Amino acid sequence: MKLQELQKRTNLTLLIDGWEDLLKRSLYGLVAAQVNQEPVALGLADLTGKRGSAESIFEMAVNHIDSMGLGNGKRFICTTTDNPTMMISFRRILETKFPWLITLPCFLHQLNMTIGEIIAYSLMKKTLIQSTRIVTFFNSSHHWGGQLKLEAKKAGYHTGTEEEL
Repeated sequence: MKLQELQKRTNLTLLIDGWEDLLKRSLYGLVAAQVNQEPVALGLADLTGKRGSAESIFEMAVNHIDSMGLGNGKRFICTTTDNPTMMISFRRILETKFPWLITLPCFLHQLNMTIGEIIAYSLMKKTLIQSTRIVTFFNSSHHWGGQLKLEAKKAGYHTGTEEEL
């Protein structure tokens, strides 16, 4: 994509994600996304020395937006980030500096955190281990797996194609 084409786009969503690589560097990526358009990487920054603070991420984001000719951020309507405390602070800074932006935590990150908290309970761990043993048994046994599919069919559950039964 040509830079001029990106600069004509409006109603963009700013996606920001951070991670630590194998060398323990604190990396952050910035992407401009839009419905029915290919997302465009605006930049990747190593914020290791700055500890990835909300202020340093904001500065990085503004610098990358400026370097792509999207200057004042008016082409963006929304931003999505993961949801650790530092990114919540970052979204607050964005809301102050760019009050028109809708700031959202990433739904999938939220779901992952919620599931992680649920399975951290000892009863859930035990249930998950037992369920995994049962599923593994039936998946590894052709005969008993077939019997399970027949019982599921009798009970009215669809478990696959008719040819499998």
